[in-house]
Amino acid sequence: MGEGYGRAGAGVVRAVVLEAYGRLEAREVADGSQEGSQVRVVCCGVCGSDVAVYLGKPIMRERWQPPLILGHEVGGVVEDGAGGLAGRPVAVNPILSCGQCDQCRLGRENLCRSRRHVGFHVPGGFAERIRVPEEQLVALPEGVEPWKGALAEPLAVALQAAQRAGEVCGRRVLVVGGGGIGALAAWVLGRLGAAVTILEASALRRTWLQNLRVAEVADHVPGEFDVVVETAGTSRSLRAALEGCGPAGKVVVVGLGEAEVALQLGRLVLGQVAVEGSYTYTRRVFEAAVRMLAELPEWPWDRRPAECADQALRDLAEGHVAAGRVLLTW
Repeated sequence: MGEGYGRAGAGVVRAVVLEAYGRLEAREVADGSQEGSQVRVVCCGVCGSDVAVYLGKPIMRERWQPPLILGHEVGGVVEDGAGGLAGRPVAVNPILSCGQCDQCRLGRENLCRSRRHVGFHVPGGFAERIRVPEEQLVALPEGVEPWKGALAEPLAVALQAAQRAGEVCGRRVLVVGGGGIGALAAWVLGRLGAAVTILEASALRRTWLQNLRVAEVADHVPGEFDVVVETAGTSRSLRAALEGCGPAGKVVVVGLGEAEVALQLGRLVLGQVAVEGSYTYTRRVFEAAVRMLAELPEWPWDRRPAECADQALRDLAEGHVAAGRVLLTW
């Protein structure tokens, strides 16, 4: 295992371990790390990147190999630590940056040259307890339940993408992909005054999105848009994004479903379309997302016991989940 995995420690914790590609098993593991604050995990969201690692997709296989304890969308309660957070419900910022490189000094911790990630480099929220540095913990707003801390991470991704999109008030915005990040991006963009449409291929998920009432929902590209936020990162979704982007528009790419995709240069060049990436979030954006949790609507997420993680990831991979996020609860 990678850093923080499998060393002898004070005890054991229950975890759901990726033992091999396509196979998660619930078992006890050594609680090896003694550094940082201990957080009792209440809820952990399942991201598309978790599913990609679970499946052993090429874009992930070259970076991550089993055994792993996945899970970087974590809400929990601090059990020990300094800074007055003991006993407080928190969201975990999973990006561990060095704080010293040029990108960190510019406030772009997400682009840190030696960044590490909870759920990949160190054990993540597919375990009942984790240890992370104190500075990675952000207290939830008063009255926000601990499980909702798991939504801070995808909300931060959505907020970062919305900021990369620029001024959207009064403009038509297309969100390609109606998963958790797509739905949350639509909510954020709508709050900023955009007229938002979500493009989603799955009929099952379109029904879920329509019930949220945060945006128009379509199964095909319904015209031209000023801005497109692409959340899937596949050749098909990038093609739809460029198809839906009007002249002099902008496409913000969040998704990373494939390592390489084909681009329609005719649409890109002749339409003078700007394409830029949006990767995770800065510390400032993550903290803003945590504050926004108090205003986030009560959406019907798919909540399941953590021990059922293997079936949950299998259902996600096969397109059998209507909700934009599966939330694993301990």
